[in-house]
Amino acid sequence: MLDLAGLPEYHGMQGTSLGPILDDPTATPVSEVLVEDDLPYDVAARIHRAAKCRTVITDDNVKYTRWSDGTDMLFDLTADPDELDNVVTNTTRRAESVERLADALIDADDQSRFAPMAGAAAGH
Repeated sequence: MLDLAGLPEYHGMQGTSLGPILDDPTATPVSEVLVEDDLPYDVAARIHRAAKCRTVITDDNVKYTRWSDGTDMLFDLTADPDELDNVVTNTTRRAESVERLADALIDADDQSRFAPMAGAAAGH
């Protein structure tokens, strides 16, 4: 939205403008999408699920998900759009996906956490 409004990015911004798609529907402004899903620990325990989950969906239609309990799933969304065939046992594809997830997590790191906070100088 900032790009479309002609406004500059701000420190710590994690998003990428999808504006180029408006001019060229075949444009690919991002190479993956990172999904971070966290449940409060007490809720996760009550429903018997891992509290944290990270998913990366890549531009080559691969979806890799890993939960904080070590469980993971890997889907080829081109061959299996309904996500019925977990191919996580394909060690080569899994290794590539783990690396893509790690890269996406590093890229999404919130740099604004080291920036001065408003009111900090005033002792608030």
